Amino acid sequence: MLNKKKFLTELALKNAALLLVIAPAMILFTLDSMQHMEAGNQSAILAVIGLLMASAIVGIFETTYQKSVLEKPLQRWLAHLTKALLYLGVTELMAIAIAAVGTTYPFWDDPLIWALSPIYLALYLYDCWDGLIAADNLS
Repeated sequence: MLNKKKFLTELALKNAALLLVIAPAMILFTLDSMQHMEAGNQSAILAVIGLLMASAIVGIFETTYQKSVLEKPLQRWLAHLTKALLYLGVTELMAIAIAAVGTTYPFWDDPLIWALSPIYLALYLYDCWDGLIAADNLS
């Protein structure tokens, strides 16, 4: 029997691992490997990133815990895994976009960072909100 606390703990651990460990590592590796990208490929890469990012974000909103029977471990873990993979995809696409466009110095003064950061944060807040609503529906 799944209780609210266990589910919310799983959700918090998933998001903490993504935000604090996996995403920073992905971003560092991506920025490092993309330094050797040819400048002529930027527009093509950004066009593809835009399309992929739109589909990934739609996927995040459509993959909701509220549609899963959370008491069934397979459904719950598939929902966690699906959401985690979508967040990893969005993280990687954002890192590629930053690498393709380049950043100004200092990094935190860059307009692209200021544009991407609230979107990224909103996606995680949505995940928490979705999880809280689903947890309230647990028996």
